Amino acid sequence: MTDKIEEKKESGLSWKMWTGIVASFLYAIAAICILVMNLCYSPPSPPLGLNGIGDYLAGAFSPLAFLWLVIGYLMQNKELKNNNESIKLQINELKSTTDLSNRNLNLQEEQWKIKKALDHNRAQPRLSCNESTFTVNSNRIGHYTVSTSIHNKGADISTLTIGLYSFQEMHLNKIKPVLIPTISRDSLEEVVFEFESDKDPAKDLIVMNIPIRYNDENNFSQTATLKMVLSLEGYAWEVSFDFLKIYMEPV
Repeated sequence: MTDKIEEKKESGLSWKMWTGIVASFLYAIAAICILVMNLCYSPPSPPLGLNGIGDYLAGAFSPLAFLWLVIGYLMQNKELKNNNESIKLQINELKSTTDLSNRNLNLQEEQWKIKKALDHNRAQPRLSCNESTFTVNSNRIGHYTVSTSIHNKGADISTLTIGLYSFQEMHLNKIKPVLIPTISRDSLEEVVFEFESDKDPAKDLIVMNIPIRYNDENNFSQTATLKMVLSLEGYAWEVSFDFLKIYMEPV
């Protein structure tokens, strides 16, 4: 597009220049011929002095000055138009470059977020509790002990703390914290949950969202939630476990 503007610019200059040169040349020849004829072929006329010749030339060539003034104005006007078009093109190119830079920046940011999520997930454990082999004891009303094992199928973690704080519904009164120093990949760790609840498991489900903390494989502190649901069907206890908020979703 810039080359087209330059071509238009060159053709405009050439056309105006040649028009002015040809017109000036023809006009100058005509003016000189008139002057020569006046001096040489008009004996009855009084001879022109230097002042007369100067006045004649000034009057004869003043239209040429006006012609070149008009040509210069047209050339300058065309030059300004070309400059404006060039500036507009530069502004559009700058906008395109800015948009491309913004898209690249957004793409890099998304890639960084995806990489961060993948790195985070690779450093996290895959914890699960064995729901087929567990024991539940209730030696007094409202006090329960659930024994099970935690299986880690993911990355190694350390300093696993379960139930350090309780932020569940009002019926959950207290849970005894559990600390496990390390859980390696493909390892099983026995764990015992001791807690109190005002709910009757034979009538209502005891739902507990137990906070957990641990250091992942990159030694970053992480938090998650262990959801435990306890119920009593006749004389049979039923328990389900679910670890929540461990993995990040890639953007």
